[in-house]
Amino acid sequence: MKLSTQKRTAILQAAKEAFLSQGFRSTSMDQVAELAQVSKRTVYNHFENKEALFRAVSVGLCAQAKTLPVIYCPHASLHEQLLEIAHQEVKVLTSKPYVAAFRALLVESFELPGIAEQIASEIPDDDSLKDWITAAAKDGQLNCPDTKQATTHFYTLIKGVFFWPVIIGFGTAPKGKERQRYLENTIAMFLGYYSAKD
Repeated sequence: MKLSTQKRTAILQAAKEAFLSQGFRSTSMDQVAELAQVSKRTVYNHFENKEALFRAVSVGLCAQAKTLPVIYCPHASLHEQLLEIAHQEVKVLTSKPYVAAFRALLVESFELPGIAEQIASEIPDDDSLKDWITAAAKDGQLNCPDTKQATTHFYTLIKGVFFWPVIIGFGTAPKGKERQRYLENTIAMFLGYYSAKD
């Protein structure tokens, strides 16, 4: 790894620790430089300002939280495939780094207008579930004229219970048998609407 790349990595790691522990406003570029063991000038050589550094850290955390690619299998149960996808998604949504990053982003979005949209635009698209739904529809197993909408429906059913209540502090995500039961019911609901009718 080149020295410049090593320094950038160190800066991002230091900034992540600082932002997650004390927030955007309480973190200074001097602190980041000290934690990264580089000069303040080096920090500014890589990131023009603190907002740019915050965006880079947020994008990195969100990218790390991506689920594994899902591939449609025509010979396997739709229910079992979606259950595996749902478990992967819940694992990501409830992971401590992802929750911490999203909480920080949510707080700062009120202070930094447009920051959330900028970060979202820099995160690579993950269309694996949409591709799965499209493949199942082409195989005649699902009836989804609008695969984007179907994908949104699936994620919304999961995030409404496993993500948003946790993010805003209204509760904890279901675990164990309760989690399994909710996901089973969610998939049954999804397939009840989108399954191809004979």
